[in-house]
Amino acid sequence: MQLPWFEGEDYRGAIDLVRMRALDCVDCDLAEGYTVADIPAEHLEAAQVAREALIEAACEVDDELLERYVAGNSLGTDDASVALLMAALRKGTLTLAFTPVLCGSAFKNRGVQPLLDSILDFLPAPSD
Repeated sequence: MQLPWFEGEDYRGAIDLVRMRALDCVDCDLAEGYTVADIPAEHLEAAQVAREALIEAACEVDDELLERYVAGNSLGTDDASVALLMAALRKGTLTLAFTPVLCGSAFKNRGVQPLLDSILDFLPAPSD
């Protein structure tokens, strides 16, 4: 779901592979959570490779996504593509096909807000 983003030895935030954006946790408090930034150029290639692996894993549990992937239709970061990928990731999580992994640090609560957002997005609700 995410790649860690370090500057030297310091944890800066995470790279969101679903939406292909950087979540900058430096200079943010718990209430703000993070600011959205472009993925740094030095991390872009690794993010693209990791996103492709994420999409392939999601294809294992969702036929619609698999058909789109096999047909060569790229899965972008537009709202419709993100919604399709998120639905597949939730399905895989609920069926225990895979476990989403996110990055964070207890120091200054970095990464807490994306973790809480993911709990709402992927884990079962009481109605489930």
